[in-house]
Amino acid sequence: MINPNSFEVLNYVDNQMFLEMFDDFQTPSKIMINEERAYEKIKEYIELNPYYVYDFEQKEYILCGKLDCHYGVNAATGEVVVLDDL
Repeated sequence: MINPNSFEVLNYVDNQMFLEMFDDFQTPSKIMINEERAYEKIKEYIELNPYYVYDFEQKEYILCGKLDCHYGVNAATGEVVVLDDL
């Protein structure tokens, strides 16, 4: 962060520590399934629930929907997996 008036450095962040977290990650496998096929596999698990959200401009609650899913599709195998298990 730099002081906009004096251009003096006020604070800095060393990103090296954050970058080192990714050193142990493995390269992903080749993607074997496209988005349309993944959607077909997972669409039965997708939930749409009604939620009311307050709109400050209209000063009232608006009925909206929350789209959620506890599952994902492994792009390398096409297998449907529980996200909590990852």
